[in-house]
Amino acid sequence: MGVTVISFYQNIGQQLLAEISMYPGILQQQLARLHPEDNKQVKHVLVYLEAQGRIKIGKNGKVYPINYQAAAGQISIAPAIWVLIDFLPKVAYHSCSAFPVAVVFFMRGLEYHIVCVPVGNEAIVQTALMHQESKSARRILPFPKFRQLTVIHF
Repeated sequence: MGVTVISFYQNIGQQLLAEISMYPGILQQQLARLHPEDNKQVKHVLVYLEAQGRIKIGKNGKVYPINYQAAAGQISIAPAIWVLIDFLPKVAYHSCSAFPVAVVFFMRGLEYHIVCVPVGNEAIVQTALMHQESKSARRILPFPKFRQLTVIHF
C-alpha cells in the first residue's frame, strides 16, 4: 500500500512543527533544505500551518511556533542551522541544546556541538564552553565576524 497524499502532508507537517518548535526562528529556506526530497512541498505546508494558526512566518522569513515569545538578547539559530545543513544527509540525529550549544548532532558515531558566538559575547561563550561537561564532542563555531577568531581562545 502506497503513501496517500493526506498522510504524506501530515507526516511532513509533523516534522516541520517539531523542527519549528526545536529551532524557533528557523528560516523557511532552511526548513526546505532540511527536507531536500520534499522541499517544494515545504512552502505549501508552511502556508497551510500558518493558515491553521499553528505557526507564525515573519516578514524576514523566520518561522516561529504561534505563541512563541523571544527572550531578550536571544541568539539567532540561523548560523547553526546552516552549518547543520552542510552535514546533511550524513547526520543521524540532531536537536537543540542548552547554552552555549545551539545545536547538537551525531554523525558517524561522533557527537558535534554547533555553538553560535554573537559579536561582543565571545568571553561569555568561552567561559561557558570551559565549564561544559561534554569534553568528547567536537565543536563547530560559526563566527559572524572574522575578527572574532582573535578574541576567543580554547
